[in-house]
Amino acid sequence: MGGGLQRQYSRVLMRKHRARQAAESTLLRLKKEAIEALPEHLKAAALVPDLTPFPVNRFMATLTPPIEGYIEKINEATKKSSSMEKLR
Repeated sequence: MGGGLQRQYSRVLMRKHRARQAAESTLLRLKKEAIEALPEHLKAAALVPDLTPFPVNRFMATLTPPIEGYIEKINEATKKSSSMEKLR
């Protein structure tokens, strides 16, 4: 009974695997084409991998500028509500 289901699941996994491989090879091809399109003096720099870690305190991209003092207000409200809990 489980044989057919397992075969089907295996097929799905292989399909996903092939799709991922195709996407990766497309990305690599596009990357190579992009580097080839660069002027000669920039090609060498483009081939050096950038291993700089992301900044720890980097912010999420937002559509609107952050509201000044908003986080502080939220933190204050959280503290107040947690101290109210203790009183009960």
